[in-house]
Amino acid sequence: MSQVIRPRPYSPPPPSASSFFRRVTPPTLVLLVSLVALSLLVTYVFTARAVSIEIVPVPDAYAVSGGWLNLKLGERHLLRPGQYTLRAEKAGYKPLSVQFDVDHSSNQSLAFEMAKLPGLVTFLSEPVSGASVFVDGQLRGSTPLEALELAPGPHAVQVTAERYQNWTADLQVAGALQRQQVDAVLLPAWAQVEIQSDPVAAEVRVDGELLANTPASLELLQGTHLLEISKPGFKTVEQSLEVIAGQDLVLPPVKLEKSDGRVLLDSRPQGANVTVGGIYRGQTPLRLALPPERSYEIQFSRAGYRKEVRNVAVRPGEGRSVSVTLEPEQGTIKVTVTPRDSRVLVNDRLVGTGTQALVLPAVPHRVTVERDGYAPVSREITPRPGFEQDLAITLRTLEQARYDRLAPSVQTSAGQTLKLVRPGSFRTGASRREPGRRANEVIRQIKLTRPFYISTTEVSNEQFRLFDRNHESGIVGRATLNLDKAPVVNIEWQEAARYCNWLSRQDGLIPAYEERDGQLVLKQPVGTGYRLPSEAEWVWAARGGSSNKYPWGQTMPPPAESGNFADDSARPVVARVIAGLNDGHVATAPVASFAANERGLYDFAGNVAEWVHDYYAVNPSPGGAQETDPFGPADGDFNVVRGSSWKHSTITELRWSFRDYSAEPRNDVGFRIARYAD
Repeated sequence: MSQVIRPRPYSPPPPSASSFFRRVTPPTLVLLVSLVALSLLVTYVFTARAVSIEIVPVPDAYAVSGGWLNLKLGERHLLRPGQYTLRAEKAGYKPLSVQFDVDHSSNQSLAFEMAKLPGLVTFLSEPVSGASVFVDGQLRGSTPLEALELAPGPHAVQVTAERYQNWTADLQVAGALQRQQVDAVLLPAWAQVEIQSDPVAAEVRVDGELLANTPASLELLQGTHLLEISKPGFKTVEQSLEVIAGQDLVLPPVKLEKSDGRVLLDSRPQGANVTVGGIYRGQTPLRLALPPERSYEIQFSRAGYRKEVRNVAVRPGEGRSVSVTLEPEQGTIKVTVTPRDSRVLVNDRLVGTGTQALVLPAVPHRVTVERDGYAPVSREITPRPGFEQDLAITLRTLEQARYDRLAPSVQTSAGQTLKLVRPGSFRTGASRREPGRRANEVIRQIKLTRPFYISTTEVSNEQFRLFDRNHESGIVGRATLNLDKAPVVNIEWQEAARYCNWLSRQDGLIPAYEERDGQLVLKQPVGTGYRLPSEAEWVWAARGGSSNKYPWGQTMPPPAESGNFADDSARPVVARVIAGLNDGHVATAPVASFAANERGLYDFAGNVAEWVHDYYAVNPSPGGAQETDPFGPADGDFNVVRGSSWKHSTITELRWSFRDYSAEPRNDVGFRIARYAD
């Protein structure tokens, strides 16, 4: 079989790439590349953002890296959105390297600040090196301190050295590795002090440290110092010394006084009152320091014993002892008892039955009278040598004693003892025929119906200062009125009333006084708070039903140990005295220094006169009728003062009936306290 061969149409082969490029000429290729670059540039311009970059301070050089193209047109950079890194350098500053982001905002501004490098500061000090350098309160080293790196800006600098004043300054550090120098000129913190004494060779101590012997020249640091100059046989002189740096001192020569002599005073029995040159100094056993090379009259006295006097001289720094034996004194107490067969006991020891005369030592005794079916009665009494005292005691039946359930005495938180005084009727005042009588001593009939308590002694300085710690009773001549156990004086009536209210509150009682128009007045009805005794209560407590003209009897002068009056011992301070009498006290005596009355109460006569509650009137009861529980006029300009004092010596003043008045404080007027028992 034969095949038919047919012809096909001709198609030329496609041209190869190499042949294409062989046909592109160089100008054509440049044109193509330019078109591509232009296209990319147009694309970048339309997609980039204008970014302003400010660097403070202007760097020496900086660069921005990141992205695929970074164009700068004038002060701005054309950057496509994305993250970039900025690096900058400048002499004296830390290199800056920071990343930043470009967002799609049309115009963006970025600001950067370069940090300065530290400054290099050298510290020097004169006239000493090795001073401590503090910068901003931190210790950085000692001078000379070279090239200390400090951050730029202000710093507080202090340079200190022992015995020199602190040097301070405000320092402005420039930074950027600039070098600066601080020169601290330290001033001395001491002064030269010249010290001399008479006699010389005395030891000089400053703040307790022995530094030299006089004459001495010392360098002392500024400030306050305690200077002590001492020498055996002489009193040490102490003084405060203020030293100012750089101001030298020449102290006046110090005159040393010879040391006191030391005296130990004792007695048998102990507890004797001691006065030196008429000044009370305490009770035995007692140690005293006395200026040397003088003779002293030392008196020992104790209730119930004769006084003993010794003349004593001491040498500088000498110690010696003086001891005395006191001889007891006796007095007679006539005890009258009812019922007649009652038993009599002295200090709990049976001495017999019925009325009898007791000869006892002149010291306080407790006399007790008792009988079956009756309530016993005790009285405290101190015999007076040479003077017989009467003690009348009437027993009450047990039924009557029901009324006596009240405590015979109470104590206050301030240390006072108050004794119960039962009520009664009595007459006060004096007959017109009585020598020494004054017009205000009218006779009054008084009836007291309420039992009351009254303090055994006047309020002492010690007790009053619990209320007013700054109170001063003062001095008279050379005699002090300020001893703790002496009665308080130089106080107004209102002060006494305020003390009573204070003491009531201390003891949980309702105060007796209330304030009206700035003045204390007695509340009505009268309660049981502490108060001043009424004039009637004072008279009843002081003399009871006694008809004696004077506290000790009917005649003048008073016997020894009767009380503290204006006598020979008071001549230095009063014009008129009781000649031949000497109670041993120039002015006030410690409370209870003398015998108590039959109620066991002290100092109603002598020592100090006393404020009482009542306003003063010449005739408090012009009608003459019996008065019941009187408290005096409703108002007045003065308050009544009762009793004699250490200033008094006349017949008028020493009588029981003597009435005085005042509106002002006096150095011979004190007070005692009272209160109703129920």
